[in-house]
Amino acid sequence: MKIEVVVDVKTTLGEGPLWDVEQERLYWIDSFSSIDGGHLVSSLGVCP
Repeated sequence: MKIEVVVDVKTTLGEGPLWDVEQERLYWIDSFSSIDGGHLVSSLGVCP
């Protein structure tokens, strides 16, 4: 098994990683604190 940092993100809780099998994307939620008061959704496909 190989483990590596994909994105160096500083989260408060980082409580919501979700891997979407069909889209091959990792969705990550840190709902504890919003820096800009907005609702930003990001995704990152990391596996081949």
